[in-house]
Amino acid sequence: MSIHIHAPAGVYVAQVRKHGHRLWETVGKPTKCKRSAAKRAVGAMVARDCKRARVLWCCEWYDPYVVMEASG
Repeated sequence: MSIHIHAPAGVYVAQVRKHGHRLWETVGKPTKCKRSAAKRAVGAMVARDCKRARVLWCCEWYDPYVVMEASG
């Protein structure tokens, strides 16, 4: 009997969206740290007067997964 641990590697991408816009704008470079991506997204949301911020986790084999989303 063997145990298989599935832990894919990926990067976190910070994005913001302005009020009334449909497209998300990527903020900065992708990072491996979830916390720094969240700080970057919320900081850009306040600085650019945006309505929403989110962090995506992007992996090689899977679709992007929303890790964090904030609205203000």
